[in-house]
Amino acid sequence: MNCEEFTKLLKETLPSLYECREDAGRLKIRTPAEHPDGDYVEVYLMESEEGLILSDLGETLRILLNYNFDIGGTPKRKKLFERILRNYGIHYYMGELRAPIIEDHRMLGKSIFNIVQAITEVSNLLFTSRIGAVTVFKEDVEDFLIEKEIKYMKSYSVSGRSGAIYSVDYYIEAIMPSLIEALSSGSISYADTLVSKTVRMWYDIKRLNGRFKFITLIDDSADIWKPAHYDLLGDLSNLVVWSERDEIISLVRES
Repeated sequence: MNCEEFTKLLKETLPSLYECREDAGRLKIRTPAEHPDGDYVEVYLMESEEGLILSDLGETLRILLNYNFDIGGTPKRKKLFERILRNYGIHYYMGELRAPIIEDHRMLGKSIFNIVQAITEVSNLLFTSRIGAVTVFKEDVEDFLIEKEIKYMKSYSVSGRSGAIYSVDYYIEAIMPSLIEALSSGSISYADTLVSKTVRMWYDIKRLNGRFKFITLIDDSADIWKPAHYDLLGDLSNLVVWSERDEIISLVRES
């Protein structure tokens, strides 16, 4: 199979955001999903006598190890990892995540979707140790919005020009609706990742849709944010720090 055949086969099952190129006798498929470091998830398609083999070639666990995150480091992590693979029918083979052998080419689209979902959820296990603090911050944000009688919607889906769909933390209806992304981190490395993802999201949405007001709310209770973080986010959105959160009120209520 070559990229032309691959593209034709998946035309009706996967969007054009999936890019293909030939690489050392196999197909390298770039997807719109992202690893924690901001790189796009890539999977590899290889042919065998039994059928097509779809693998991440061990890249997912390699990236997690770069963050000193061992997927089998605790019983809980290992259990979550195994549950994700089981949910999507993905196999663990010598460090690789693999889809079952694909005998029917018509099932290729579903197999790619399943392995990409599994890779994304496994990658997101990196954040399990940080979720508690982030959840508390978002609860504080919601309490603030309720106190100020600002109606909002959570996890609002918005498309970018690239075709990617983003889940923005809060949507507030107005003549010019506001999108709010709330960022909280306990480490500089994670803050770097959050800023990278948020900058990419704002840029992509802004290229397609100019009807929104973009607001980035930073939890400045921890002194881990760099001047570059503020510069990058401030270029693409209205930047508000939590210690001066009352600024949000005038921003969302401006016509």
